[in-house]
Amino acid sequence: MNPVTQSTPAFSAAWHHLFLAILAAIAIGAVAQSGFRLAFLIHYLPEGAEAPATRDLAEGLWMGLRYDLKIHAIYFGLWLLALTPLLTPARLRTRIPRLVPFLALPFWVAANLADLVNHEYFRFYGSPINPLVFGFLEDDTRAVIHSIWSDFPVLPLFVVLLIVTWLQWRAMRHLLARIERSRPRLPTPALALYMALGILLVLFLARGSLGTFPINLMATRVTPSDFVNRAIGNGLFHFYYAARQRERTRIDPKRIDAGLQRHGFRTPAQAARALGIEATDEDGIERALYARSPENPHLEQHPPHVVMVQMESMGRDLVQLHQPGNDMLGRLYRHFQEDYLFLDFTSCQNGTHPTLECLLFNSPITPLTQGQYGFIPLHSSPVRAYHEAGYHTVFLTAGSASWRNLAEVLPHQWFDEVLDVADIRAAFPEAEPITWGVHDEYMFRYAQRLLEQADARNQPLMLFMMSVSYHPPFSVPADYRPRGIDLQAVRDAGLPVSADEDTIRQMLVSFQYAADALGGFLDWLKASPLGDHTLLAATGDHQRSFFLFPDATRRDLLMDVPFYLYLPPAYRLPEDRFDPRQTGSHRDIFPTLIRHSLSNAEYFRSGRNLLATPGSEWPALYRFRDLQFGDGLLLDIDHPRWYPRNAELGGFHAAAEVPPRIRDAAGRARAYSALSDWHLRRQVLKRSVFTRPPEPQAAQSVTDNTNHGL
Repeated sequence: MNPVTQSTPAFSAAWHHLFLAILAAIAIGAVAQSGFRLAFLIHYLPEGAEAPATRDLAEGLWMGLRYDLKIHAIYFGLWLLALTPLLTPARLRTRIPRLVPFLALPFWVAANLADLVNHEYFRFYGSPINPLVFGFLEDDTRAVIHSIWSDFPVLPLFVVLLIVTWLQWRAMRHLLARIERSRPRLPTPALALYMALGILLVLFLARGSLGTFPINLMATRVTPSDFVNRAIGNGLFHFYYAARQRERTRIDPKRIDAGLQRHGFRTPAQAARALGIEATDEDGIERALYARSPENPHLEQHPPHVVMVQMESMGRDLVQLHQPGNDMLGRLYRHFQEDYLFLDFTSCQNGTHPTLECLLFNSPITPLTQGQYGFIPLHSSPVRAYHEAGYHTVFLTAGSASWRNLAEVLPHQWFDEVLDVADIRAAFPEAEPITWGVHDEYMFRYAQRLLEQADARNQPLMLFMMSVSYHPPFSVPADYRPRGIDLQAVRDAGLPVSADEDTIRQMLVSFQYAADALGGFLDWLKASPLGDHTLLAATGDHQRSFFLFPDATRRDLLMDVPFYLYLPPAYRLPEDRFDPRQTGSHRDIFPTLIRHSLSNAEYFRSGRNLLATPGSEWPALYRFRDLQFGDGLLLDIDHPRWYPRNAELGGFHAAAEVPPRIRDAAGRARAYSALSDWHLRRQVLKRSVFTRPPEPQAAQSVTDNTNHGL
């Protein structure tokens, strides 16, 4: 017979005591951490115009409390599950609940200490704890300890730690005494229900949310105030994410040549020779990886605004479904017809954040900037060229800038402002929240304000936008009226699908909405006075659809995204030539934009100006691994396999041999990818000529007359 059934009243009383002790420990710990947060806000609260609104402070404190409850519920919830079976023996029932204060004490010490460290870390770095904190172990640890002792109030902080922890201990002992005086007597069914509800309560606190996702790093962006957002997480929370980010992005300083070796090169000079670079020393090779745009008096006197839009999952496959009766593009269709549109265009990575790092840093290493390396300004960023040219540089997303730590990293990567869903909802309270932020139309409405404000200040704006609408779970605003959708277009594509028709229809409508929102923004731009001095580029970060591509025969639809470019007449160049059949990739976007917007600007030679007079064939590079040509596809530049295009099949087919010109292009691609990897590692390890202390002599300028690269 079950011993619990034999002595249900005694067991129920013991579990009741344990459960209430666990709740008390969670509450005491969370209250202490919220107290540290309040002290943080009072101590660092900005004054004057920068002071956050009272509503923002209240919202930040409430969200912060949820984080505090979360980490304590995780810790003590595990103990609740572990200790419950130990209540079965009668001799342990009174002892088990009395263990809770002793289990709580080390955790409280750790949590309190982490909050105190976070408090002083912010004073020094202007940021909550991030991966740089591990420099304590990686730098001269003795020197760091000496610096901490001399520059920080170590003894007063230690006294605060002792006092707060002692008060928590006293409160816990007092509450435990009161808890033990209660004597509930529950029948077995009521006890089972009580235990189930109690465990569910702790699990809810550990999750922190009833939404699609538990609260995590993204949820720290809840107000337009960066200061309040940075106060939301607690010390342990920030330590946890810092450790995760550091581990995921760690680069072995002894393997700076890892990319070179992976692509078959022994030295940087060997890879440089394959690209036609004459320099043999490492600094000279790095400098040769950069180009300089020609001098242009018109651009110097009339710098345009530059807008770059990274559309969530906008793939070529769904764009090509647009036809009479199946409207995939909405208001965007007119602009695709009027301006420059490249469809033989390849994404550089197959994911939102990898693509973002490729576009902004030309990084073949991903994730790169989520850890400690994100705080090292990367010279290879095209945003640097705009920043150094006097542009106001802004990153705007319809999602949360806490996603992948963007809010903390991007200000170190040449962006003057990082704005997100919190800023958008503050400006447009009617914006309906969705899983990943708000719908794209509100991001574009906010972008209109940014452009108008920049124009009023007579300061050129470089605006990078990242949309979120076309992402599962798919939805559109309640007031959006979809245009005609016909699933026959999907059937006519002749490709297998991975979803039912209801899901496909939902995806098509969501894709249409996002494209239409971009089209609406372009309608406004072209009709406004800004239209004659604003450049706009838009592309998908990667493809996302319901089609299945089991082999390489339709690899173009798996890899390709549209690239749209709007150039006002005053910013077109006499030598511009547009060929809609030309292949290209994400790495060509910023060289094209910089050529048409900046005079005498240094930039990383990631690709070429897509409107330049066509020369030798320029393949599109996908994931720094595959190449797409106008007449075929090459998979794996290290072990080439050639798939010529077959017009009758509408895709590619395998070939026995790789043509010499294709093999030569693969060799140059290997050298380019190898040197890109090597240059990134040199930058983040501070061994690059661009990230180590400057040398006495100035670096010699490099023009873009020579076409190094693929």
